[in-house]
Amino acid sequence: MKGTTSRLCAMIVLSILAAGCGSNSSDGTSAAATIGPAGGTVQLGSEVTVSIPPGALASPQTITIARSSTATQGFSAFSRTYAFTPAGLSFQTPVTIRIAFQGSLDQARVFWSNPAGWEELDESVSAGLATASVTRLGHGFVGWQADVTGTMAVTNLSETGSTAAQLDLSTATVAATDGSGASYAGSGGVDGTFRITGAPSGTNLIQVGSDHFVTRKRILDLGSVFFGRTGAVHAGQPTRIDLTALNLAPWNQSDSFEMISPGAGLLLADLEQTVPAADAVSALFTYDLNGEPLPQAGDTLIVNQLESAVARDGTPYVALTRSSSQVQASAWAANTSFSMGLSPISQVSPAACATLAGLSLDASFFDEASASLFGPHAVASQRLLSIQGLPGGNDHGAYDTAPDLLIAAPSLGATSVDLGSLPYCDPFPAGWGTFGAVEKDYFVSYTAPGAATALQVFAGGVSASFALATAPQTLALPIGPVRNVTVDGKSAVTLAAGTSSPLAISAAPTLSFDPPASGTPARYEVRIQHLLPDAAHATTSTRAGRLGIEARSFSGTVSVKLPPGLISGGNTYFLEIEASSDGAAAPDRTTFPSSRSVVLTAALSAP
Repeated sequence: MKGTTSRLCAMIVLSILAAGCGSNSSDGTSAAATIGPAGGTVQLGSEVTVSIPPGALASPQTITIARSSTATQGFSAFSRTYAFTPAGLSFQTPVTIRIAFQGSLDQARVFWSNPAGWEELDESVSAGLATASVTRLGHGFVGWQADVTGTMAVTNLSETGSTAAQLDLSTATVAATDGSGASYAGSGGVDGTFRITGAPSGTNLIQVGSDHFVTRKRILDLGSVFFGRTGAVHAGQPTRIDLTALNLAPWNQSDSFEMISPGAGLLLADLEQTVPAADAVSALFTYDLNGEPLPQAGDTLIVNQLESAVARDGTPYVALTRSSSQVQASAWAANTSFSMGLSPISQVSPAACATLAGLSLDASFFDEASASLFGPHAVASQRLLSIQGLPGGNDHGAYDTAPDLLIAAPSLGATSVDLGSLPYCDPFPAGWGTFGAVEKDYFVSYTAPGAATALQVFAGGVSASFALATAPQTLALPIGPVRNVTVDGKSAVTLAAGTSSPLAISAAPTLSFDPPASGTPARYEVRIQHLLPDAAHATTSTRAGRLGIEARSFSGTVSVKLPPGLISGGNTYFLEIEASSDGAAAPDRTTFPSSRSVVLTAALSAP
């Protein structure tokens, strides 16, 4: 009986751990509980609560909250500082932190530790209680920072790790403008930091260089992440690559071929200058590298073949099946030629192959409704579901351009998709991550004054990226597009297709739109694109500026005046308006899961 009793006790303990119902113990200054995959709560009296949802943890962890003496110099503290341990523990889905405080509701912010110091979270505040979400444990407190501060750095990820380069802001315009129009000058440093003194606690328009942000944040992270090393050498014109690929799987015209150099940040997909013959087992791939980063001596070059197949419901897809890699003996120069033999990954490294199983796409994701969602000038382009490799792991979210492992292309007419099981392989280093992405694209044609041919601008109408480990079996529409877009009170998306005259606007127009009908954005971003003809009289576009908008600054209709200087008289523009689930404090960084939608306006022109 003794053995039976011990086994029964062990089963009860395991059940408690799996359910996440470990008892909460507290001595008044700290509290702890063991939380498992089923989720649970840790509470330190009436001071702090951590709520962990189901699926946030893959295995049981002892979560502790303790009062901390960590310094908060430069802040006015409205609460104690608390240590949440194990420090650095990451969650697969966000967890909720609630901290009691005493202080101004208008000024109360939640600050959370990061390797560089403190970051500001997106919080909601009620009487004496601040609530925020985190994806990793650290130190946190509620308080106020009088100055608006921030950083702007570029992080480059390559096969040798990550490097960060601070941008020189010493000559950049740095300023804040409050709701009354009062302006507060700031300054930037050579180390990529900036500071603005005197800006009030409400929502302000922050300018750093040509970028503008409508936000109530006091700490802004304007950094970004890119594929490849800092200071990569880019090819001039002409620089041609000739690659002879050997031991291909018999080539199908729907197959795809990719060339990747993680060190340089080179990614060439679908080398369009070359069309291998049907059933060819070797082929010469050529590409003009003008403007592309060039691999240097010691860089690894990876070439992949993605073979075409058909999913259970008839959806066509390509999946990575064959690969080869080699270290480059010398830097690439003009007219580089070489050959590489590919091998089946499933034979060379069976553990590198996996199966995307049972994923389906809800009908709501593929609601065409272009006329009501994107305007009659929008033309549906494609739908894609992809799995991609991610240098540097998944800590930085989806960024820049990532190599493909699998791409499925459901037809535009499908109302829902059930893909069944799709096999694919991953030949990339163990330190890389993988993520999934779904998108529905469309394009709008624009013709600049003086141009003879139009420019087709493609936009991801709706898209979502997610970590494969936490992907739901059925993906629904994440965040829909903004609605009822007007510029200076005139509808900017309902112009009929073929309308030739741009919409007349002022040089500092007022942009208004309603939030999406589905999903809750954390931020909006407005990108101002200048249309103009090139030397061959074809329409091109360049970015004139952008305006980031913190979504919580508006409870309903968003209405903002575009800052002066972004639009000049006599020129033609269009706007890209993106709604995104990613945080407003770091507009150029993403997390998982992430979702967004993009609306393109009609052409606009100021007198």
